[in-house]
Amino acid sequence: MLFVLLCLPSLLSPSSPLEGRDTLRQLSPVEVTTAVSPSQQMATHQQWGMDHRDWQRQGATQLSEALRNLPGVQLRDYGGAGALVSLAARGLGAAHTVVTLDGFPVTDFTSGAVDVGRFRLSDMSQLQWTIADAPALLTSVRTLGTAHLALRSATSSPHLGVEWGSFGQIVVDGAVRHRIGAHALGVQSSFARADNDFPYRITNGDGYEYGRRPRSPWTRWQGSAHWLWQTPQHSTQVRWHHQHHVQKLPGAVTLYTTPEGEDWRTERSALQASHAAHGERWAWQWAGQYAAHRLQYVDHGEEYPDAVREEHYREHELWSTLGARYDLAPSWQVAYAVDATHTTLRSNMARFDCVARTALQQSLSLRYVRPTTMFTLRGLRHDFFHTVQGRVENASPLLPWESTAVATDAHSWTWSLAVAQQLWQSSSTRGTLRGVVQTLFRMPSFTENYYHHYGNANLRPERTQQFSVGLSVESRPTSSTFVWQGSVDVYHNRVLDRILGIPANQTVWRTTNLDRVRAVGVDLSGHIWAQCASRHTLELSGNASFQRVTDESQRGAATYGLQLPYIPEFTAHLAFVWSNPWCDFSLTSDFSSARHATANHWKSARLAPYATLHTAVGRTFRLGACRWHTQWVINNLTNSHYELVRGYPLPGCSMMWRNTWTF
Repeated sequence: MLFVLLCLPSLLSPSSPLEGRDTLRQLSPVEVTTAVSPSQQMATHQQWGMDHRDWQRQGATQLSEALRNLPGVQLRDYGGAGALVSLAARGLGAAHTVVTLDGFPVTDFTSGAVDVGRFRLSDMSQLQWTIADAPALLTSVRTLGTAHLALRSATSSPHLGVEWGSFGQIVVDGAVRHRIGAHALGVQSSFARADNDFPYRITNGDGYEYGRRPRSPWTRWQGSAHWLWQTPQHSTQVRWHHQHHVQKLPGAVTLYTTPEGEDWRTERSALQASHAAHGERWAWQWAGQYAAHRLQYVDHGEEYPDAVREEHYREHELWSTLGARYDLAPSWQVAYAVDATHTTLRSNMARFDCVARTALQQSLSLRYVRPTTMFTLRGLRHDFFHTVQGRVENASPLLPWESTAVATDAHSWTWSLAVAQQLWQSSSTRGTLRGVVQTLFRMPSFTENYYHHYGNANLRPERTQQFSVGLSVESRPTSSTFVWQGSVDVYHNRVLDRILGIPANQTVWRTTNLDRVRAVGVDLSGHIWAQCASRHTLELSGNASFQRVTDESQRGAATYGLQLPYIPEFTAHLAFVWSNPWCDFSLTSDFSSARHATANHWKSARLAPYATLHTAVGRTFRLGACRWHTQWVINNLTNSHYELVRGYPLPGCSMMWRNTWTF
């Protein structure tokens, strides 16, 4: 199970027409700063947003549940509420997706990915999902990846929330906020636990085997505090985050095995600060973060000395970004940014006592903006330096592919060109064509380079050539009773030296490079909003993704031309919301085609297609100065049995009752 946690990224491989009513819409960029960006009537990228009203109406309480609404999203869920959930896009690994909270990176710097399952929506006010180009010209270099999920903390009125759910789930969260002139102070905290002992069904030959998930309870506490000083031209903020998580690890479900005696404990802390200022033609920003992550893994078994094995991992990261933007002319802007990062990993199990990486990344951007045309040209420089300290002499014997080598330093240039052109605009509709051409560079993570019996210090960095083109059409109604929008995006990715985890034998995996991987796909999305009567509105939204992500390294090989593991060829999501004077009613559905857990598509490793149905009913009451929102949610209404990752079944039908009091 710890292998799954640490090796996650390798296993996974324009304008708003609805004015605050649509489920998927463009929101203001989530940035570290408050620097003013120029008004944009179009976007060169695929970008969608949601806020607390959207996911509240659909009954989503966890971030992973809200992400199902977004096109191009691929989730990997390892076992229900509180379990590990990763996020990827367009056939690339989870390490290609950057996640930020209030502009600060939260991506795990050891694995290169982020567990989105640890975020709760009660702590968020909005999210923004961007694929390909970045919406803001002035942004940190770290956010210029294939996909970017930007989260913004809740800043609304103080609240108290209580949640009860199936399988022993209990959540209590609250926040207190106060503003004094230009200063804002806030504190929020949450406690969550669950037994997570849901029943499951797995395939056993031509029949099924039934059981109940053992050793799955977890407890999580998190808290944060922030101070914000804001004036029309300046913004300064200081934030602190801490999370404590304790979980029993049930491991993968296999036939004729006994539950594993594994425990997992993590602590994450981050201290963050930023400052931004802007004038009539200029803007600059600085942000810095110190983050620490401690993980303790304990496995009980007779095969170990003293019947126990303990692994300790301590990670530290110093990150800082500095950037400036200048308006050369009314239509021309230029921006420069530099990111400096220093990360270290100490472990009692690694080949080295301490590994360290220092990264320096720079970007130079040029943007041209007109009412009907926009393009952005970026050039990026990447420099990575590696060091190790203290060889561990008593580490387990090395496997054939392992060595005491150090990952080599790497230096690379990448670039991107993003263009948007309005094709037409009438009194009723507007159409915009957009396109992005870019190259990407990804270093192997610490896990991929150094993890015991898995890492490979000789891995080559990933290099990707990406092309995408999209069309967005939206209505421009003269009345507010019917609004619609739709988009289609076609993309082609060519990945050289794709980093992937493959099984070396029945129990041990290793990382390796695939010489060439090709990803071709189409993302479709649409939304309709209609007012059918007084205080009655109907919303229908959906998205679908078609993708072929194949290994083209060696013609004639058994895996040549086959879909990579755990990537479905087709996924779809559909949501219906009916708002009326009595309640908000929603019905959502998800579908995924079959996937394979192995690169050679063995029949025994096939994961069957699945479809799920979810419903929610909620209502808001006014109690003087207090607003009380109560909601019932039923997930997996049809009690479908399915897996997103082989051996990790997901819960069947489950219920949740949430109450929130806002003051």
